[in-house]
Amino acid sequence: MTISRIMTPVVMILFIAVLLFLMNFQLFCHMFNRDRYESVTATLVQNTSDPLTMMVPMVRIQYEYQGTVYEERKYYALAPLFGLTRQEGSDLEIYVNKTAPGHSLFRENFFRNIINWILLIFGGVFISLLIRRIRQGFRNHKRRRLQKKIKGNRETGGNNGE
Repeated sequence: MTISRIMTPVVMILFIAVLLFLMNFQLFCHMFNRDRYESVTATLVQNTSDPLTMMVPMVRIQYEYQGTVYEERKYYALAPLFGLTRQEGSDLEIYVNKTAPGHSLFRENFFRNIINWILLIFGGVFISLLIRRIRQGFRNHKRRRLQKKIKGNRETGGNNGE
């Protein structure tokens, strides 16, 4: 078995893992720093776009934390995939950083994003493919070892060197 037959699913599994991480970056930030964030309701004030390229959707949100009103512009390209609305005036759940309240994360539900499900299914397929290839490699190695042993027995006359 060649290394390339094993590496193909490994590379695909790593690609899917990196893609899942990048798509769900805010979720992972909150998950690993859970004690640093507090859940707050924000209001979507305005739909805009990236000031540089004018192509990437952004929103302006406003929220109150500990008596102070904060306003923040955030990229909003993947948020609708997680079930977040684009309608101005609607309420969104966000996580506010307790030590830096001007920084917030959207509260995104991992399982509402259909792309996450598709990536998880592909990841499962490639993991099962990797396991099958590793098992086949062990079987092939065992078969070759047995064939060498049989060939050695034939050359020595079947007495196993006794």
